[in-house]
Amino acid sequence: MREKHASLGPELGRMGVVPLEAFVRTLAAVVLATLSSTALSQNLIVNGSFESPRVGVGSYLAFVANSNLGGWLVSGTGTAVMLLNTTYAETNLTFASQSGQAAIDLTGAGNTGFANSVSQIVATVPGTAYKLDFFVGNADGSGNAVYGQPSLISLIINGVPIQTFSNSSVTTRSINWMPFSVEFTATGVTTTVAFANATPSGDNFAGLDNVVLSAVNDAHPMLLALAGLPIVGWARTRRRAVSGALRQQKAQSQG
Repeated sequence: MREKHASLGPELGRMGVVPLEAFVRTLAAVVLATLSSTALSQNLIVNGSFESPRVGVGSYLAFVANSNLGGWLVSGTGTAVMLLNTTYAETNLTFASQSGQAAIDLTGAGNTGFANSVSQIVATVPGTAYKLDFFVGNADGSGNAVYGQPSLISLIINGVPIQTFSNSSVTTRSINWMPFSVEFTATGVTTTVAFANATPSGDNFAGLDNVVLSAVNDAHPMLLALAGLPIVGWARTRRRAVSGALRQQKAQSQG
C-alpha cells in the first residue's frame, strides 16, 4: 500500500494533474501581473503629448485664456500658450518636440507672465499613490538672445504649488528636454494637475511635453478580487481532479 501511494505523484503527472498549490500560485501570479500592468500603465492625462489639435508642419497655434487645448484648460494673459510643431524654426533654432509632432511653450507670445498655465482634471482614487512624469524644454540661446536663460515650470496640484522645475541644459540649435517625476497621493475622486510658466521675462520659452500620470502603488483591491475569482474556480476543478485520481489509484490497489 505504501509503494502504491509513493508512486501516486508520477501517476498524477502522467494524467496531466498539476499539484494544486503550485497551480494556484502560478495562476495567481499570471492573473495579477496581467491586470496590474494594464491598470497601472494607463496614462490618466488626456493629450499628454499635445498632439491635438493638429498643428501644421513648421507652424504654430496660439491659445488665449479659457481656450481648450485638446483637453487642457489654458489660463494666462494675452497669448498665454503656444503649440509648436516639431519643425517650427526661428533664427538658428528649431523647436523640436520631445515626443510626437508638437509641444507647448508656456511663456506664450513673448513671455506674457507667470499666470500662463495649462491644467487638467483627472479621475483619481483617494489614498492611491500616483506618479507624474513630464519633460521641461529649454531652448538654445547662443544664436538668439531671447532664449538665453533657463526654462522654469511650476507644478500645481489641486491649487497648491508643489515645486518649480528648471532646465538650463542646452542642445545646439534645438530644444533640450529634461525629464522630471513627482509622486503624490490622491485625496479625492478627482485631481487637478496644472503646469505654469515660471521663467523670468527676458527668456521666451518654457517647453512642456510628454506628460504622463499613472498609479504606482500595489495592485488595487479590486484587481485582487477579480484575480481571485478564476483562481477559486480552477482550484476547485483541480481538487476534484486530484480526488478522482486518488480514488482510482485506491481502487487499483485494492483490486
